[in-house]
Amino acid sequence: MTSLGFDAFCESQGFQVIDGLIQNDKPLTLNEAREINGQYILRWRYRICQNTGNVFDITQRGLIYNGGFNG
Repeated sequence: MTSLGFDAFCESQGFQVIDGLIQNDKPLTLNEAREINGQYILRWRYRICQNTGNVFDITQRGLIYNGGFNG
């Protein structure tokens, strides 16, 4: 399997990229992002918090796959 660069990967999958982030419609868990492409797990805009299951926008809050939600 050939490893694609980020831009080529996004283009081949039909993903739009803005400010270096994939503009995903469906929020992803860390495991889902890893299954799609482990190299780009930190490039998804909408994520699901590992601790609470809440959806968050990484441009607004959070770090990695932790949305910073309190309990």
